[in-house]
Amino acid sequence: MLLLLRFTLFSCGSTAITISITHRIADTNTVISFLNTWTAITTGNEIVPLPDLTVAAALFPPREIPGMSSGSVKTSDAKFTTRRFIFKASKIEELKIKIKNKFEFHPSRVEVVLALIWKCALSAASTAVSGSKTTSFKPSILFQAMNLRTRMYIPENVVGTLAWPFWVTVEEESHVALDEMVKRMRKGVMDFIENKVERFKEEGGFKVVVENLKERVEILKRNNENEGSLVIYNSSSWCKFPVLEFDFGWGKPVWCCSVHINLGSNFIYLMDTKNGGGIEAFVTLVEDEMKLFQQNQELLHYAVLNPTTTLISTSKL
Repeated sequence: MLLLLRFTLFSCGSTAITISITHRIADTNTVISFLNTWTAITTGNEIVPLPDLTVAAALFPPREIPGMSSGSVKTSDAKFTTRRFIFKASKIEELKIKIKNKFEFHPSRVEVVLALIWKCALSAASTAVSGSKTTSFKPSILFQAMNLRTRMYIPENVVGTLAWPFWVTVEEESHVALDEMVKRMRKGVMDFIENKVERFKEEGGFKVVVENLKERVEILKRNNENEGSLVIYNSSSWCKFPVLEFDFGWGKPVWCCSVHINLGSNFIYLMDTKNGGGIEAFVTLVEDEMKLFQQNQELLHYAVLNPTTTLISTSKL
């Protein structure tokens, strides 16, 4: 199924709209384009923005990828659970101030929040492995997604999956410091831009796609063979996407979230709070690790666990 829509009417008069679309043809920008067109039609706008269905196919024509076998995180009987955390704008600024003197650049909101979550999640994973209050360090890898549109000057309304994965690793316990993890994340971005994105623009773009996919598959395969020696986290950010601005004719939404369907892996999803400046994080971890993670005092100094959506929409975050 390419697209599913569901409308839920509550007795209080509220309405929830749910959209499910396959990632094979759509990324966040595609969803935004779809909603732009939909809301323009429902509100009777004279100008209806139309999605572009041609550019992505011209840049990346359909081709067979030779010698590609699937690679995924080895499944287990472990049970995963998701928790929601809110980082107020003031707390994010406090976090940035804490580490900014160690950088030659200004870390972004997403970088510092994602680094803190990764650090605390890895601490929980290491403690859960050891089975005691002491930790037994495990190296880790964080997969992130980069929007190629902004790097390749592709129009925002182009339909397709043009968010491409890159990854960052921590191999030693000394690397698990907040400033070090932010540095590694920024370096991962810059390396990907220099070594991959620039080549995407050339005729060798397909070659880069194949190389990138094979590298990712090899990492996952090797981890499976080594009985999960790496702690793997996937992440996605919807920050700065206008998901709370869409008006179907009865006002802008009070709240919006993205549901991580595949609860068989560690996942970190970020989006802006309604009033801007803050970040809402949905974190999926193994249940035993989540118990430790949600009690981490460093995390709870900066984040609030699962406040009501009414609080989010009315308080200044």
